[in-house]
Amino acid sequence: MRIWQLIGFLWLLTTQIMAFQGYRNVVFVSIDGLSRETFYALLQKNKLPHIQDVIASGNYLNMTEAAPDRLESYFQLFSGHSIDEFRDVMGSQQLKKAKTVVLPNKMSFFEHLKLKRPEVSIGLCLSQFKGSEGPLTSILGSSRGAIDVMCEDKVRSSREIGQQVASDIRRLWPPFLMVFNFPNVDYVGSRYREGAQLYSRAAQNCDYSFGQVLRALKEKGVLEQTVFVLTTNYGYVRRLPRKSSNVWVASSQKMARKGTQTDLVKGLHELFGLELPFHLAMYGQSSPFFTR
Repeated sequence: MRIWQLIGFLWLLTTQIMAFQGYRNVVFVSIDGLSRETFYALLQKNKLPHIQDVIASGNYLNMTEAAPDRLESYFQLFSGHSIDEFRDVMGSQQLKKAKTVVLPNKMSFFEHLKLKRPEVSIGLCLSQFKGSEGPLTSILGSSRGAIDVMCEDKVRSSREIGQQVASDIRRLWPPFLMVFNFPNVDYVGSRYREGAQLYSRAAQNCDYSFGQVLRALKEKGVLEQTVFVLTTNYGYVRRLPRKSSNVWVASSQKMARKGTQTDLVKGLHELFGLELPFHLAMYGQSSPFFTR
Protein backbone atom coordinates (compact mmCIF):
# COMPACT_ATOMS: atom_id res chain seq x y z
CA MET A 1 0.00 0.00 0.00
CA ARG A 2 1.39 3.39 -0.97
CA ILE A 3 1.98 5.98 1.72
CA TRP A 4 -0.77 8.33 0.46
CA GLN A 5 -3.24 5.43 0.43
CA LEU A 6 -2.28 4.54 3.99
CA ILE A 7 -2.75 8.15 5.10
CA GLY A 8 -6.16 8.26 3.43
CA PHE A 9 -7.21 5.00 5.07
CA LEU A 10 -6.12 6.19 8.52
CA TRP A 11 -7.95 9.50 8.05
CA LEU A 12 -11.19 7.73 7.08
CA LEU A 13 -10.81 5.34 10.01
CA THR A 14 -10.30 8.25 12.39
CA THR A 15 -13.41 10.08 11.16
CA GLN A 16 -15.48 6.91 11.53
CA ILE A 17 -14.23 6.35 15.09
CA MET A 18 -15.05 9.96 15.97
CA ALA A 19 -18.52 9.59 14.49
CA PHE A 20 -19.04 6.40 16.54
CA GLN A 21 -17.96 8.21 19.70
CA GLY A 22 -20.57 10.90 19.10
CA TYR A 23 -18.26 13.63 17.82
CA ARG A 24 -19.82 15.78 15.14
CA ASN A 25 -18.70 18.62 12.95
CA VAL A 26 -20.69 21.83 13.16
CA VAL A 27 -21.05 24.47 10.45
CA PHE A 28 -22.46 27.74 11.80
CA VAL A 29 -23.54 30.32 9.21
CA SER A 30 -24.95 33.83 9.45
CA ILE A 31 -26.70 35.25 6.39
CA ASP A 32 -26.40 38.81 7.64
CA GLY A 33 -29.46 41.03 7.40
CA LEU A 34 -31.84 38.40 6.00
CA SER A 35 -35.35 39.06 7.31
CA ARG A 36 -37.77 36.39 8.46
CA GLU A 37 -40.30 37.38 5.82
CA THR A 38 -37.92 37.00 2.88
CA PHE A 39 -36.22 33.87 4.25
CA TYR A 40 -39.50 32.03 4.85
CA ALA A 41 -40.98 33.16 1.53
CA LEU A 42 -37.94 31.92 -0.41
CA LEU A 43 -38.05 28.57 1.40
CA GLN A 44 -41.73 28.14 0.56
CA LYS A 45 -41.02 28.92 -3.10
CA ASN A 46 -38.11 26.42 -3.19
CA LYS A 47 -35.68 29.24 -4.03
CA LEU A 48 -33.03 28.13 -1.51
CA PRO A 49 -32.43 24.50 -2.53
CA HIS A 50 -29.12 23.91 -0.73
CA ILE A 51 -30.38 25.31 2.56
CA GLN A 52 -33.60 23.34 2.19
CA ASP A 53 -31.62 20.12 1.70
CA VAL A 54 -29.64 20.47 4.91
CA ILE A 55 -32.54 21.54 7.12
CA ALA A 56 -34.94 18.87 5.80
CA SER A 57 -34.16 16.68 8.82
CA GLY A 58 -34.45 19.62 11.21
CA ASN A 59 -36.62 22.73 11.41
CA TYR A 60 -36.59 26.53 11.50
CA LEU A 61 -37.93 28.87 14.17
CA ASN A 62 -38.36 32.51 15.06
CA MET A 63 -35.87 34.13 17.41
CA THR A 64 -35.88 37.54 19.07
CA GLU A 65 -33.65 40.09 20.80
CA ALA A 66 -30.97 40.37 18.15
CA ALA A 67 -28.78 43.44 18.50
CA PRO A 68 -29.57 45.76 15.55
CA ASP A 69 -25.91 46.74 15.26
CA ARG A 70 -23.37 44.79 13.23
CA LEU A 71 -20.58 44.49 15.81
CA GLU A 72 -22.88 44.10 18.81
CA SER A 73 -24.86 41.36 17.06
CA TYR A 74 -21.68 39.34 16.56
CA PHE A 75 -20.68 39.99 20.15
CA GLN A 76 -23.95 38.28 21.12
CA LEU A 77 -23.50 35.44 18.62
CA PHE A 78 -19.97 34.64 19.82
CA SER A 79 -20.38 35.19 23.57
CA GLY A 80 -23.97 34.15 24.31
CA HIS A 81 -24.47 37.41 26.23
CA SER A 82 -26.63 40.34 25.32
CA ILE A 83 -25.04 43.75 25.65
CA ASP A 84 -27.07 44.36 28.84
CA GLU A 85 -25.98 41.02 30.33
CA PHE A 86 -22.40 41.89 29.49
CA ARG A 87 -22.68 45.02 31.60
CA ASP A 88 -23.93 42.88 34.49
CA VAL A 89 -21.15 40.31 34.12
CA MET A 90 -18.42 42.95 33.96
CA GLY A 91 -19.78 44.90 36.93
CA SER A 92 -18.77 48.53 36.90
CA GLN A 93 -16.85 48.29 33.63
CA GLN A 94 -18.83 50.09 30.95
CA LEU A 95 -19.06 49.29 27.28
CA LYS A 96 -17.45 51.84 25.04
CA LYS A 97 -18.74 52.78 21.61
CA ALA A 98 -19.83 49.86 19.41
CA LYS A 99 -16.70 50.05 17.27
CA THR A 100 -14.52 49.19 20.27
CA VAL A 101 -16.59 46.28 21.63
CA VAL A 102 -14.18 43.43 22.36
CA LEU A 103 -14.92 39.98 23.76
CA PRO A 104 -13.36 39.75 27.25
CA ASN A 105 -10.89 36.98 28.06
CA LYS A 106 -12.55 33.54 28.46
CA MET A 107 -15.99 34.79 27.41
CA SER A 108 -16.15 33.60 23.80
CA PHE A 109 -17.48 30.22 22.73
CA PHE A 110 -14.27 29.63 20.76
CA GLU A 111 -12.12 29.78 23.89
CA HIS A 112 -14.42 27.55 25.93
CA LEU A 113 -14.64 24.97 23.14
CA LYS A 114 -10.86 24.84 22.70
CA LEU A 115 -10.35 24.56 26.46
CA LYS A 116 -12.83 21.71 26.95
CA ARG A 117 -12.46 19.98 23.56
CA PRO A 118 -8.90 20.68 22.38
CA GLU A 119 -9.27 18.00 19.69
CA VAL A 120 -11.87 20.13 17.88
CA SER A 121 -10.35 22.30 15.16
CA ILE A 122 -11.97 25.71 14.69
CA GLY A 123 -12.27 27.68 11.47
CA LEU A 124 -13.52 31.26 11.17
CA CYS A 125 -14.09 33.20 7.95
CA LEU A 126 -15.72 36.60 8.43
CA SER A 127 -16.40 38.94 5.54
CA GLN A 128 -17.66 42.49 5.22
CA PHE A 129 -19.39 44.52 2.55
CA LYS A 130 -18.13 47.71 0.97
CA GLY A 131 -18.87 50.62 3.27
CA SER A 132 -19.49 48.53 6.41
CA GLU A 133 -18.25 49.95 9.70
CA GLY A 134 -15.14 47.82 10.00
CA PRO A 135 -13.95 44.23 10.32
CA LEU A 136 -15.91 41.88 12.57
CA THR A 137 -12.65 40.33 13.76
CA SER A 138 -12.06 43.53 15.76
CA ILE A 139 -14.27 42.10 18.51
CA LEU A 140 -12.39 38.79 18.89
CA GLY A 141 -9.79 39.87 21.44
CA SER A 142 -8.07 36.95 23.19
CA SER A 143 -10.28 34.38 21.44
CA ARG A 144 -8.13 34.68 18.31
CA GLY A 145 -5.72 32.22 19.91
CA ALA A 146 -8.38 29.49 19.97
CA ILE A 147 -9.01 29.63 16.21
CA ASP A 148 -6.96 27.24 14.07
CA VAL A 149 -7.87 28.50 10.59
CA MET A 150 -8.84 32.15 10.19
CA CYS A 151 -9.03 33.96 6.87
CA GLU A 152 -8.54 37.68 6.42
CA ASP A 153 -11.65 39.70 7.27
CA LYS A 154 -12.26 41.67 4.08
CA VAL A 155 -14.85 42.55 1.44
CA ARG A 156 -15.93 39.45 -0.49
CA SER A 157 -18.70 38.53 -2.87
CA SER A 158 -20.92 35.57 -1.98
CA ARG A 159 -19.14 33.48 -4.59
CA GLU A 160 -15.73 34.33 -3.12
CA ILE A 161 -16.98 33.43 0.35
CA GLY A 162 -18.09 29.99 -0.85
CA GLN A 163 -14.68 29.40 -2.42
CA GLN A 164 -12.78 30.61 0.66
CA VAL A 165 -14.81 28.55 3.13
CA ALA A 166 -14.52 25.44 0.95
CA SER A 167 -10.74 25.93 1.00
CA ASP A 168 -10.73 26.44 4.78
CA ILE A 169 -12.76 23.28 5.37
CA ARG A 170 -10.14 21.25 3.52
CA ARG A 171 -7.60 22.45 6.12
CA LEU A 172 -9.69 21.49 9.16
CA TRP A 173 -9.33 18.12 10.87
CA PRO A 174 -12.56 16.53 12.13
CA PRO A 175 -14.22 17.02 14.48
CA PHE A 176 -14.40 20.73 13.63
CA LEU A 177 -16.41 23.91 13.96
CA MET A 178 -16.59 26.16 10.89
CA VAL A 179 -18.09 29.62 11.32
CA PHE A 180 -18.66 32.06 8.47
CA ASN A 181 -21.01 34.79 7.28
CA PHE A 182 -22.55 36.20 4.11
CA PRO A 183 -22.77 40.03 4.39
CA ASN A 184 -24.25 40.82 0.98
CA VAL A 185 -27.97 40.64 1.87
CA ASP A 186 -27.27 43.17 4.62
CA TYR A 187 -25.60 45.46 2.08
CA VAL A 188 -28.65 45.39 -0.21
CA GLY A 189 -31.05 45.86 2.71
CA SER A 190 -29.21 48.91 4.00
CA ARG A 191 -28.78 50.48 0.57
CA TYR A 192 -32.25 49.75 -0.80
CA ARG A 193 -34.84 47.98 1.37
CA GLU A 194 -36.10 44.65 2.63
CA GLY A 195 -38.15 42.69 0.12
CA ALA A 196 -36.75 44.30 -3.01
CA GLN A 197 -35.90 42.04 -5.94
CA LEU A 198 -32.18 42.60 -5.41
CA TYR A 199 -32.59 41.68 -1.73
CA SER A 200 -34.11 38.29 -2.58
CA ARG A 201 -31.54 37.71 -5.30
CA ALA A 202 -28.72 38.36 -2.83
CA ALA A 203 -30.16 35.67 -0.55
CA GLN A 204 -30.33 33.23 -3.46
CA ASN A 205 -26.69 33.98 -4.29
CA CYS A 206 -25.80 33.01 -0.72
CA ASP A 207 -27.61 29.69 -1.16
CA TYR A 208 -25.70 29.02 -4.39
CA SER A 209 -22.38 29.66 -2.66
CA PHE A 210 -23.47 27.56 0.31
CA GLY A 211 -23.64 24.72 -2.20
CA GLN A 212 -19.87 25.08 -2.73
CA VAL A 213 -19.39 24.48 0.99
CA LEU A 214 -21.59 21.37 0.88
CA ARG A 215 -19.55 19.98 -2.01
CA ALA A 216 -16.33 20.53 -0.07
CA LEU A 217 -17.77 18.64 2.91
CA LYS A 218 -18.91 15.81 0.64
CA GLU A 219 -15.47 15.57 -0.98
CA LYS A 220 -13.92 15.44 2.48
CA GLY A 221 -16.24 12.58 3.40
CA VAL A 222 -17.80 14.34 6.40
CA LEU A 223 -21.09 15.73 5.07
CA GLU A 224 -23.19 13.09 6.86
CA GLN A 225 -21.36 13.76 10.15
CA THR A 226 -21.98 17.51 10.05
CA VAL A 227 -24.67 19.53 11.82
CA PHE A 228 -25.68 22.83 10.21
CA VAL A 229 -26.92 25.86 12.11
CA LEU A 230 -27.95 28.89 10.02
CA THR A 231 -29.17 32.23 11.29
CA THR A 232 -28.88 35.97 10.71
CA ASN A 233 -27.23 38.61 12.87
CA TYR A 234 -30.32 40.84 12.57
CA GLY A 235 -33.28 41.20 10.25
CA TYR A 236 -34.89 44.10 8.44
CA VAL A 237 -38.30 45.69 8.88
CA ARG A 238 -40.62 44.62 6.09
CA ARG A 239 -40.17 46.78 2.96
CA LEU A 240 -37.91 49.23 4.79
CA PRO A 241 -34.12 49.75 4.99
CA ARG A 242 -34.35 49.60 8.80
CA LYS A 243 -32.80 46.86 10.93
CA SER A 244 -34.93 44.60 13.12
CA SER A 245 -34.23 42.56 16.27
CA ASN A 246 -36.59 39.81 15.04
CA VAL A 247 -34.55 37.00 13.49
CA TRP A 248 -34.68 33.29 12.63
CA VAL A 249 -32.64 30.13 13.05
CA ALA A 250 -32.63 26.98 10.90
CA SER A 251 -30.79 23.73 11.57
CA SER A 252 -30.35 20.17 10.37
CA GLN A 253 -30.73 19.18 14.05
CA LYS A 254 -34.27 19.68 15.35
CA MET A 255 -34.64 22.54 17.80
CA ALA A 256 -36.89 22.11 20.81
CA ARG A 257 -37.96 25.69 21.42
CA LYS A 258 -37.88 29.28 20.29
CA GLY A 259 -35.50 31.62 22.02
CA THR A 260 -33.33 34.68 21.77
CA GLN A 261 -30.19 35.29 19.76
CA THR A 262 -28.02 34.51 22.79
CA ASP A 263 -29.48 30.98 23.01
CA LEU A 264 -27.51 29.99 19.92
CA VAL A 265 -24.23 29.79 21.83
CA LYS A 266 -25.94 27.60 24.42
CA GLY A 267 -27.12 25.38 21.59
CA LEU A 268 -23.56 25.09 20.24
CA HIS A 269 -22.43 23.95 23.69
CA GLU A 270 -25.04 21.18 23.50
CA LEU A 271 -23.89 20.03 20.06
CA PHE A 272 -20.35 19.55 21.37
CA GLY A 273 -21.48 17.96 24.64
CA LEU A 274 -20.26 20.86 26.79
CA GLU A 275 -21.67 22.10 30.07
CA LEU A 276 -22.41 25.80 30.13
CA PRO A 277 -19.83 27.95 31.91
CA PHE A 278 -21.16 29.69 35.00
CA HIS A 279 -21.30 33.11 33.35
CA LEU A 280 -23.75 31.69 30.77
CA ALA A 281 -25.70 29.27 32.96
CA MET A 282 -26.94 32.08 35.20
CA TYR A 283 -28.74 33.83 32.32
CA GLY A 284 -31.74 32.89 30.18
CA GLN A 285 -33.56 29.59 29.84
CA SER A 286 -31.96 26.39 31.13
CA SER A 287 -34.03 23.95 29.02
CA PRO A 288 -32.21 22.29 26.08
CA PHE A 289 -32.23 24.18 22.82
CA PHE A 290 -31.86 21.11 20.58
CA THR A 291 -33.85 17.88 20.83
CA ARG A 292 -31.98 14.84 22.07
